Amino acid sequence: MRGAQVAFLGALAWRFPFLRDTLDEHLSDNDGEVLPHPLMSEYERWAERALQASDPQLSDFLGALEDAYRSGSDIVEELVSVSFLEHVPRLQEPGSELRDLVGPALRRQLGVIEDEASGGPFLVELTRDRSESLSSRFGGEISGLPPEAGVPAGVTAGELVDAKDRWLVPLDGCVVVQCRIDHAFTLVIGSGPGSFEVRIEQPFEVLGWVDGGQPVSLSLEDEDGPSALAPALSVLHAALEAALAFKDGRLELWFADGRWLRVPAVEQFEAWTLVGPDGLRLVSLPGGEVAVWSPQPRR
Repeated sequence: MRGAQVAFLGALAWRFPFLRDTLDEHLSDNDGEVLPHPLMSEYERWAERALQASDPQLSDFLGALEDAYRSGSDIVEELVSVSFLEHVPRLQEPGSELRDLVGPALRRQLGVIEDEASGGPFLVELTRDRSESLSSRFGGEISGLPPEAGVPAGVTAGELVDAKDRWLVPLDGCVVVQCRIDHAFTLVIGSGPGSFEVRIEQPFEVLGWVDGGQPVSLSLEDEDGPSALAPALSVLHAALEAALAFKDGRLELWFADGRWLRVPAVEQFEAWTLVGPDGLRLVSLPGGEVAVWSPQPRR
């Protein structure tokens, strides 16, 4: 089992020559032996330094970790989680921007680590299958809609979930069927009475679609007009993994292929609106807050 971890760490150093000095120093300090967990934590410290130096190689390195975590063995997942992710600076700490650069699988695991560290209950009553699915994918202290909200057709009681600092609208598997550009950028997700719309009226960021994997800012206010949003049109027919509406007004859409779209809150305007079946509505209010209208049961 340890051999798989050593092989993985060696493969990283072979693929990314900038890690070889770290590996050489580690071998020198440990009489030529690779100690997987200490070495992985040294790779994490390199990532923090690369972040501060705006090293363009950091993106490729984090991408390799994401791929390994998604498709590697359990023992490699454990190595990445315990000795890389658990060392990533917490929110509000220097270097915490690193959290925004990792892929969706690693970011979900960061959420699990945070919730376990908080000592709070990891789950409260929802529906058993749905709550277990949500907790394993996104982490968080989860509570569903109140019983009196009922279970309207198209939106189940597990679909709008209060998870501490965010609302989860689990759209995993739903596909973007239409993109509209007028005075905003709108995504239509799903079809029929159970469809959702996300309308974005302020500048937003995308990652993984253009510019070699670096985040790119897009805005209708760009001098090129609507054509400036052309990179975002590639989301058409993409499958969503999750929609995260943070209570500070941000919105994040994660796609199954690892891409994401992020809308920050703004001070003077509503940044985005998410509308779903049966009256479900979330709006990012000016200054950073989310107003929520829960779905109403059909009579």
